Amino acid sequence: MSIAGQSSSLPNTNSVSKKKSTLNNKIVIKFQHPKIDTLILKLNQCRNIR
Repeated sequence: MSIAGQSSSLPNTNSVSKKKSTLNNKIVIKFQHPKIDTLILKLNQCRNIR
């Protein structure tokens, strides 16, 4: 049982590292979104003024 548990933990570490990389990508995207939203808001304001 213990040997099987150790062997199964090896692929799990790979999946965890992949999950961490995807989490980091999501965090970067979240930080980029507010800037895009503000740009869209400014564009909409310019259209409303015209």
